[in-house]
Amino acid sequence: MGFLNFFEPGWKSKDENKALKFVEKENNQDVLFNIALAAPLCAVCFAAIAKITDQELLADIVKSGTDFAIRDSALKRITHLDILKDLEVECGSKLHRDHSSSNKRMRDSIVQRRADLVNELDQKEIARLAAGDMNFLVRLRAVKHLLNQSVLADRAINEPNETIRATAVSKLTDQSLLVDIAQSKDCVFIRSRAASIVAEKTADPRLRDRMNQLVKKLNEQTKEDEEYEERSRTDIYK
Repeated sequence: MGFLNFFEPGWKSKDENKALKFVEKENNQDVLFNIALAAPLCAVCFAAIAKITDQELLADIVKSGTDFAIRDSALKRITHLDILKDLEVECGSKLHRDHSSSNKRMRDSIVQRRADLVNELDQKEIARLAAGDMNFLVRLRAVKHLLNQSVLADRAINEPNETIRATAVSKLTDQSLLVDIAQSKDCVFIRSRAASIVAEKTADPRLRDRMNQLVKKLNEQTKEDEEYEERSRTDIYK
């Protein structure tokens, strides 16, 4: 048995120092990929992943790995958004077939990684994600980092998610547009947010008073709606 072990590659050694020294000297991406998936010691797997730069190989570790920590370590080294988006779609399909907590946890980690990379992008790419990404968290993070007022205006009006619309409204500087939103038929929360911003920033005292009155009216409407919902819930259990 000892004779056979003599021919085993150093990364398979149960001696951590010996295995890590092997990884330290190895630069072949395919060999590092195999080590990351097959090394008997986790520290050796992590060391191999830290040296992998090939984005496709890192994605393959995320896809085929069996240990969450190993897969997540590879995920955090992926910087290509298209690869991450493909991983999210694939993981979502897998989750549709198998609702295991590990699949959900991996899908959530992929989404978080995509969102974390948004602030490293240029404004053109951020605008693209804000306007059309499939994931709520990525769109929200993009809107938070978005500077383009025309795209923010579009998101404030056309974004289906209220939280993202409200975030876009908070970043608008076009007072006339904010007034239009405040006086629109949008949800009370977003109208109130727009009116509050105008009231705070306008130099026109009459417009300030009008917006403050609108905020007061909308807050009263919200309170009435909440009281009605509470009464409705109470009536159901009578």
